[in-house]
Amino acid sequence: MPVEHKRSFRLTLVGGVTEPGMFGVNLRFKTPMYGAMIGSFCGGIVAGLGGVAAHAMSAAPGLLGGLPVFLGGDIMNLVWMVAGAAVGIVVTFVATFILYKPETA
Repeated sequence: MPVEHKRSFRLTLVGGVTEPGMFGVNLRFKTPMYGAMIGSFCGGIVAGLGGVAAHAMSAAPGLLGGLPVFLGGDIMNLVWMVAGAAVGIVVTFVATFILYKPETA
């Protein structure tokens, strides 16, 4: 993987800016996009079954900037959101790993 892609992933992880990862990698190679779709679906299921509700709107992107939105009311709201995010991350990794097929030259 080129160094430019690795830099965009670091930016996405810290700041939550998804465009470099989505347009630079996911749409070009397809498999990471399918993995992200599967992982997001599974994480959303967990958060939805936990009854997660956002108590505010946030302009801060990313996991760290967006988590305070789920504070308020019961602490389990935040716990279920973190669980949903963790499931989404793990399932995305596993799905992408399973779906990956090396390019043939």
